[in-house]
Amino acid sequence: MNIDVNQTVRVFENLLLNAVKYSYKPGEIVVKISKEVNGVFVIIKNAGEHIPQAELARLFDRFYRVEQSRTADKGGGLRLAIAKGIVELQGGQIWGECSGEVIRFIVKLT
Repeated sequence: MNIDVNQTVRVFENLLLNAVKYSYKPGEIVVKISKEVNGVFVIIKNAGEHIPQAELARLFDRFYRVEQSRTADKGGGLRLAIAKGIVELQGGQIWGECSGEVIRFIVKLT
């Protein structure tokens, strides 16, 4: 795997900050790393407000908010868009999944 370590650290910092911000309090954030034949997967999982399937891909759009009525302190930003840009520039993939109140962000690095 050939990655820019400093930029990759920024990806995970952004994902962890996002998880902290949107997790139920008190809460738990779980980080799982696995090496598989087709790459390394990092999963960051937390419990928070359900994100509808149609909204998941848009989370990575600049300034996108799941609920447009949210206040600025709970709204969208740049963290996920920056993370996606860095991951994709390195040939990886990033996406979100939500099942009930369990939210996962998955990063695949090759």
